[in-house]
Amino acid sequence: MAHTWYDGWNALTGEAPARRRLRGFLCADLHHAPALKAALGGEEGAALFARFYGETARRVEAMRGEVLKITSDGLIAAFEATEDAIQTAVLLQEWWERDGTSRGCVCAVSSGECFAVETPGGGWDYFGVAQDLAVRLLDKGWPGAVLLTGDAYLAGNLTRIHSGAGARQERSHEAYFRSLSQFRLKGRREPMECFAVFWQERESDFHPNPQPSLEESEGGDDVLGPVFLPGRVSAFKHDRGFGFIEYINAYGEYQEIYFHMAYVVDRAPVKENDRVRFTIMPGKGGRPQASTVLVLGARLHGQVESFDPRDSGAITIRDNNSQLITFYIPPEEVDETEVRVNDIVEFNVCTDQEGLIATGVKPYRGRSPSPLAGIGDNLAIGTRERAMVTIYYPHKGYGFAKCRRNDIYLHISELIDPERSPEHGDIIEFEVAPGRNGTYRALDVSIVERQEGDESGDDEDEQALKSA
Repeated sequence: MAHTWYDGWNALTGEAPARRRLRGFLCADLHHAPALKAALGGEEGAALFARFYGETARRVEAMRGEVLKITSDGLIAAFEATEDAIQTAVLLQEWWERDGTSRGCVCAVSSGECFAVETPGGGWDYFGVAQDLAVRLLDKGWPGAVLLTGDAYLAGNLTRIHSGAGARQERSHEAYFRSLSQFRLKGRREPMECFAVFWQERESDFHPNPQPSLEESEGGDDVLGPVFLPGRVSAFKHDRGFGFIEYINAYGEYQEIYFHMAYVVDRAPVKENDRVRFTIMPGKGGRPQASTVLVLGARLHGQVESFDPRDSGAITIRDNNSQLITFYIPPEEVDETEVRVNDIVEFNVCTDQEGLIATGVKPYRGRSPSPLAGIGDNLAIGTRERAMVTIYYPHKGYGFAKCRRNDIYLHISELIDPERSPEHGDIIEFEVAPGRNGTYRALDVSIVERQEGDESGDDEDEQALKSA
């Protein structure tokens, strides 16, 4: 599109304008600037905005950036490296916090190609989708926010981002970033993938992404569930439980992304060349990794959310972060099955132009509900429980078990007999301990050995399966 405009300019004026290609854009506005101007009045408002422009410009220059435009509410700056734009936004927010004012600013960062064109009058103007996205993303912000488009998150060297609070806490690079709800921008077909920087001192100081109402959606903006990218498993280490997915990024470039079996939905079997759908999350060292990996064609279990025998239906499951994923049951599938709302079912993962769909839907006849059909029951810390091993990697010394629909992290260091590696289907007894992000881990783990002909052992296995 930029090339078309450039060629058109050349045809109209008879000469090619000077141009530069820029990447990495920062937009910074004072929050609710129009209302702020009205409340402060002329002189006080002018002094506040002049101070804001000056402090922002100084930080842009210190990070090797360039102010492109001064707007009525803020400014737009460009950087050669996207991470410099993100770091400038963090520095700006920290300055506002130290300044002690209750009036905050909002920052948005995007990445992509933009043309800086010299106009006949000797000035410069700037054209490109990336800059436009940064400007429009500001409307979704809140005081103290640093928002990133998905492209900016992928393009930046996130290991270089830091804040004063994060440095004091020795915060890991991945802990700086939060994935936000998906939404659509008016006039843009693809949903916007967005991240925010948690630069503040306390988690409670980080405000979550506000959910816009229909009145706030400007006739077409709406909050979505996770947006899945298509990919293919290019490599997978079965003995170590990790691999890589190849996909095409937003710039039409081939890329590979790391994934771990722990983030494959329902622990579906994975092999090389499998077609998958996945989302992206922050990984170790700020590098992106695949999350919520759906293996196309895999047989999963879920819960019927809605079902109309004359039309269609929907099935929901939960990913590794207990976020809901919805699969639609197309009309042709409805005629082939008899299920009711809230039934636990099994189905094949498929896609079409509308998104994720379920085929081959049948009532689930297993001895226990799907582990992803609902949120697990709370487990009491310190109690002894039993669970069934779902996967274990002897080479790496860890795995997972299921207890009351909860994933239990299992590590070799907690095995009473480390020479006896757990296997899929084994029943373990363990002490419940807190894990990361509200999950559980197993302490003092013993494997319940089954004796041939021991009926009590069969009862114990049955009870563990029900708990799982």
